[in-house]
Amino acid sequence: MTIFFTSDHHWGHANILKYCNRPFSSVEEMDEIMIQRWNSVISKFDTVYHLGDFCLCDDAKPYLSRLHGKIRFVVPNFHHDKNWLENKPDLPNIEYLPPIWVEKFSKDIFIVMCHYPFAVFERQHYGAFMLYGHCHDKNFSLPGFSMNVGVDHHDFYPVYFEEVKRYMINLGWTPGWKAEWIE
Repeated sequence: MTIFFTSDHHWGHANILKYCNRPFSSVEEMDEIMIQRWNSVISKFDTVYHLGDFCLCDDAKPYLSRLHGKIRFVVPNFHHDKNWLENKPDLPNIEYLPPIWVEKFSKDIFIVMCHYPFAVFERQHYGAFMLYGHCHDKNFSLPGFSMNVGVDHHDFYPVYFEEVKRYMINLGWTPGWKAEWIE
């Protein structure tokens, strides 16, 4: 099992093409290419944390039924996801988590996940990572061990856990970084 993170697909959202200058000729082309890219790196055994703005529609099931992996949604029930979340698809590969989620991935790695970026977050001073989306602008970044996992920043692919870890190491994180974890 491999772990991935992603955000801001905006499936079915035609206006995102112009808002974010996405390189697709139509929303149909965008949707198909993003589904292909997702499925090219994610198997049915992998886990994907999706941090919001999944689709701009009333029914996410047509997209969810085509995507590989177990999808753990860390999404607020407002903004672009509000309509489809009113009738959450009950699929075996889907799990709904609170809109701010903190998870321990190893002895040294805690990850705070939310659709929105936080300048200050839980366990930040102990070396926790902050993963977020929402900010399509490629010049936006936060201080500390933070990463935008939105598809606009990653050529419309989900981000592999090891890629997140390498990114944080490049920012100065090391295993055991201030490892006085608060349990």
